[in-house]
Amino acid sequence: MRPIALALLLALPALADDTIVVNGHGETRVRPDRVEFRFQVAASAEKAADAVTKIGEKAAKVKNALTEAAKDRKLDAASVTEGGLEFGAPPGSDEGMVIMPGGGGDEGSGEVMLQRTLTMAVNGIDAMKEADVAEHVAAIVDAAVAAGASYSGGVQWDWSGRGLVPATVVFRMSDPQAALAKAWDAAAEDAKKRATEIAKRFGREVGAVTKVQEVQSSLPGAEAQPVMPGQPASHESIFSGMGEAKITAELTVEFRLK
Repeated sequence: MRPIALALLLALPALADDTIVVNGHGETRVRPDRVEFRFQVAASAEKAADAVTKIGEKAAKVKNALTEAAKDRKLDAASVTEGGLEFGAPPGSDEGMVIMPGGGGDEGSGEVMLQRTLTMAVNGIDAMKEADVAEHVAAIVDAAVAAGASYSGGVQWDWSGRGLVPATVVFRMSDPQAALAKAWDAAAEDAKKRATEIAKRFGREVGAVTKVQEVQSSLPGAEAQPVMPGQPASHESIFSGMGEAKITAELTVEFRLK
């Protein structure tokens, strides 16, 4: 029995790995690289067909104004898209009343009101000076309002790409995961550095990674800078800076020791 017990004891170190477990912290700061503008145009008429014609003309006018404003500002990466038509009740009618073409009320009882959202996106703003971005934002808002678009007001930052965007001006990151990856890189480097420094104090070296666990990673949510509807478009009222977000990552990493 004794030789067998001795053999088992000698085998135990071979079955167990010498490892070290450390936490790694990483963070990075990013600026938005995209700004989006959302403007609404509306038109009403007694007949739906006439309302469709009117809103088409109005939307075309606003779209042209946005395109020209982008051209004047030399924003070559800008693009304008149109949303679908939304039917609604005109101002002054009963709340919640929706008049659909071909029915929904007595003839002559009201008007059909249509709304459409125009969205303009400008990419590459992270390479611009903040003062230039402020000038671009003010010029685009002014051009849209002058052409007949509604300015609902407000500025919002949507760092995660998943937030609600009720504001007229929305700053975004086009690839939030790429920004998060930078925080992971920093956390991994921090973990390796910590493990190396601790191990050498015991005369050991760090080997291969045996286990990694993501403790916590965070992308900021949506932040709003409210502006009252109807407030004049100006640098002060619609824009106070592009903003900057801090993205963090926490990893627990296990290394084999040599």
